[in-house]
Amino acid sequence: MAGPLSGQIIINEQNLTPPGMWGGVVNLPSTLPGGPITIGPNEPSPFDSPLYGVPSATVGGGSIGLAPFGINIADTDGANSCLDPESVVIHHYGPVYAVGSNPPVKVFALDGTVEVEVTSDFTISVDDDPFTLDRTVTVTLPPNTTFQDDYPGLCIVPVRAPETGYSVLRCALVQGGPPVADWSFSQMHDCDCPADLNGDGVVDADDFFLYLSLFADGDPLADINGDGVIDADDFFAYLTLFAAGC
Repeated sequence: MAGPLSGQIIINEQNLTPPGMWGGVVNLPSTLPGGPITIGPNEPSPFDSPLYGVPSATVGGGSIGLAPFGINIADTDGANSCLDPESVVIHHYGPVYAVGSNPPVKVFALDGTVEVEVTSDFTISVDDDPFTLDRTVTVTLPPNTTFQDDYPGLCIVPVRAPETGYSVLRCALVQGGPPVADWSFSQMHDCDCPADLNGDGVVDADDFFLYLSLFADGDPLADINGDGVIDADDFFAYLTLFAAGC
């Protein structure tokens, strides 16, 4: 590619089983240290095709997805409780939709080794258009609650088969609208490591660039010192947390 990836590339649009894989490679421009990312059928981890595992913002905002689409953990928002967001936004590698008003994901509260379904507590939004380009599912907290105090541990999974009271989460722009891949997303809100913004247990460049993105967007999550203003004080406060690590 000559420039940033701003659109959507779909592999296996015809919904073949097993999926038809690509035979060549794609070079993605990247703002991450190390420059362009090369992804393809023979690429080593963490850039396994097409699960290249970097935020879409670093390659131009677009995405490459193999149907059925999984989730890009590096792009998923709301995993860190120290910033205590109001919602979790699940980002897929390709566009998704669900028909009807029933939830297309299930949400479970984690209490030790016990999982209790709490889907009905949350507001869950996803596009209902099978031709959408939207790759997200948003899971929003009930009013007057926080992840830290009320839902310190959560697991979110997609609905992949018809079930009373739920809608199937499907791949948009793919023949037949197949269910998404079998993924799960867990998050624990313990604030042991406030610099670990993406919640992967490691403080690294991914967290730093995520904070830069939040800061540039004026996102309330970038207000590290909690004074209601996003400014240099917050930037340097995050640098201090980043340098301290976990």
